Amino acid sequence: MKDDTQARHPRAFEPITLVVTVVLSILGAVIGLHLITTLGISANTSVIGALIAMIIGRISFFGLSKMRDVNRQNLAQSAISGATFAAGNSLLTPPHSCPLRLWPR
Repeated sequence: MKDDTQARHPRAFEPITLVVTVVLSILGAVIGLHLITTLGISANTSVIGALIAMIIGRISFFGLSKMRDVNRQNLAQSAISGATFAAGNSLLTPPHSCPLRLWPR
């Protein structure tokens, strides 16, 4: 049987976690597009995501102190890293490789 005293693992769709990950994903996408267009590289920004999540966890208003949890910080770090790589690599994908054929030939 499960012990009820154990803390629940945070969910990605909790309001605070969802808002922080969406904002960090947008920020990561902008960073990824900027890096790939100006420098030609797709850098690893998960460190930036971890630092931002830790800083947000130190803010004690609007319930942001919940971001002190390492699991929530990991969700935020994964979100910004994934968004950065997706946005940066989307410019590298040729339009003719799209399986939905949305691009004119």
